[in-house]
Amino acid sequence: MGKKTVLIVEDENLISLRIKLVLEQNSFEVIDVVDSAEKALKVLENSKPDIILLDILLSGEMDGITASSIIKEKHDIPVIFLTAIKDSEQLERLAKCDHYGVIYKPIEDNEITATIEKVLSCGKKGSSGNSEDRTTENPELFIENILNEKSLNLINSITLFLDSNGYLLKINSRAEEVFKIKSDEITGKKLDSVFDIKSVKSWKQPAKILKDLLDNGDIEMFSTFVELNFNDIVLGVSKMSSAVKDPGGKISFFIIILEDKHFEEIMDNFYRISSERIKAIINNIGEGIGVVNGDEVFVFSNPTADRIFGVYPQSLIGKNLKSFLSRDHYQLVLSETEKRKLLKKTTYFIEISRPDGEKRILSVTATPETDKNGTFVSSIGIFTDITEKIKQEKTMKEEQEKLRHLINGSRDILYSTDIDGNIVFIGPQTKTYNLAPDDVVGRNILEFIHPDDRERAMREYEQVMKTGKSFPSEVRLLDREGAVHWFEDYGNPVFDGKGNVKGQVGMLRDITERKRIENELTSAVKEKEILLHEIHHRVRNNLEVISSLLQLQASTVGDEKLAVLLKETQSRVLSIGHVHGLLYHSQNYSTIEFSNFIDILTEENSLTFRKMVNQLEIIKDLKKLSISIDKAIPAGLIVNEIMMNCMRHAFVGMENGTLWISLGSRTENLEEGKTVDFAEVKIKDNGLGIPEETDINRAKTLGMTIIKLLTKQLNGEISLKKENGTEICLKFPL
Repeated sequence: MGKKTVLIVEDENLISLRIKLVLEQNSFEVIDVVDSAEKALKVLENSKPDIILLDILLSGEMDGITASSIIKEKHDIPVIFLTAIKDSEQLERLAKCDHYGVIYKPIEDNEITATIEKVLSCGKKGSSGNSEDRTTENPELFIENILNEKSLNLINSITLFLDSNGYLLKINSRAEEVFKIKSDEITGKKLDSVFDIKSVKSWKQPAKILKDLLDNGDIEMFSTFVELNFNDIVLGVSKMSSAVKDPGGKISFFIIILEDKHFEEIMDNFYRISSERIKAIINNIGEGIGVVNGDEVFVFSNPTADRIFGVYPQSLIGKNLKSFLSRDHYQLVLSETEKRKLLKKTTYFIEISRPDGEKRILSVTATPETDKNGTFVSSIGIFTDITEKIKQEKTMKEEQEKLRHLINGSRDILYSTDIDGNIVFIGPQTKTYNLAPDDVVGRNILEFIHPDDRERAMREYEQVMKTGKSFPSEVRLLDREGAVHWFEDYGNPVFDGKGNVKGQVGMLRDITERKRIENELTSAVKEKEILLHEIHHRVRNNLEVISSLLQLQASTVGDEKLAVLLKETQSRVLSIGHVHGLLYHSQNYSTIEFSNFIDILTEENSLTFRKMVNQLEIIKDLKKLSISIDKAIPAGLIVNEIMMNCMRHAFVGMENGTLWISLGSRTENLEEGKTVDFAEVKIKDNGLGIPEETDINRAKTLGMTIIKLLTKQLNGEISLKKENGTEICLKFPL
């Protein structure tokens, strides 16, 4: 089998050279190295490598993610991305594109080859191939997925789910509540075995209409001509019902929405009430009911009418309406009677004087009564005493006048809406925004909300109507000129006498200037984030360049000791790079999680020095510990030096060995009752011991010098114990 071929697309020459060298040392053939996506696409016109290593940020106009889509469409070659960035925006873009893997910089040699071999042997992780959607192959799965939607139980109407053969699949929670039955008790039963299906307004048999529904999916006809009866509960089929088709276009099932009994049936029941019941209602109704003949003489009155006119029970009959009215008001009644003689219903107000002299104001609604020939014979009047109401209205008017002064003097805009969101009232401050109150009242509040905010505003308003709880929100409103103004909206629900929400009152406070300042601050923060993003990218790339230089130098020197020293230096660079990477992904950019650093460092050093011992077991006990960046870098370098020292010298000539690494913290009591928190890192091996030239306490090598200097910088201390191996402990104050 020939060598696997690779195309490298990377705009940093030193990084691409290092990757090329690593691949060739591991029996891969690099067909070309280019620095832009445009050049890569040109190479692919004449060559087809087995795999492509593609940097995301390139020097050309096209980035790697865009190029990968073209490569997938035209060439179908696996792509592995190279990048120094791991932010949420890039991760989101990567999730949407078709790729086979990602290698993050700084890059480990073994990571390059391991990732390529995994892709070539296993294929793309999570690939769905060319198989068709399972729901197309399995309609039952399609139906099951829909019926399992929890949102179906949020439908406030009685809802049935019927399969294409007429069997019930499910009923929603509202149906369970009305029918007092569980869904699984009727699931699998025929619709016409559970419900008595009746045909209305049609000569067709119910069975024929149901068959047409199942055969043709004709919901409109079914909803128009059918009603369902369940245990004497009569329900009409709503036109909102629908037939649901699967992805292949075939009817899978029906959603049948049911409504309460028709209004006509309710009216029929009303007219069947006995005359005695009607009489009882008239006698106990809160309004006065009286019948006067053509001469305005009472021929009938109910008890309430007697009380309104201030007479004894049943003594209003035979009295002329004129005896209770002033001359002007009696003339008004006569003019209204002339209208009723033309068979017109009239409504008007009169003031009466009771026998005791008390005056009352009545609202009158009078309806003409005719004989069998249609000739006017009398008037049926409904009297409502509105005297107290008028007094209340007068008081209310005075209060409203006070409120008007408060509203007009406020800097904020007060408003009220009905339950549908139509504006009932709004303060005069709208004139400031080129909108007169008369231009606003009567229109729906959504008309003035910015289109991008309307959906959210509707959800919030519906939540108020549903829960009856107030909310504060921010919304953009448009004036007559189309200018945008930011407002803080404090909305509160308004309740009727039964506790039901009937509308909303609120206050709009102009926060346009505040939003402008906030946007400027947000923009400034965003610019700083972009700058930090770019700096992070450059730092990671530069560290990768340095690491690549050291790697290239190590691979060309003939002196094995010098190569090891270069490898150690490369490890120090990577150590700083890991601290920087953890800092970038930290929430406050001032501390890192040190246990994550040690975990990463341990894995990398074990791979770097794996040739020193055949079998190395690493046991870690790392407690979560956040360390500031000014301590993390020197502490990280010290841990790296100690770990490299152990792996190079402790297990020389041994077949296997064990390395213990722990991280923790402890509090120590100092003088005068003060306490100090210390971090403590222990690295222990069961090897042969540390040679004299690498002993921390005596040696003068570069690594040991680094440890001593950095320990002093940390105000820490290093301790060394030799017993069944070597234990080195680094302790420093947090």
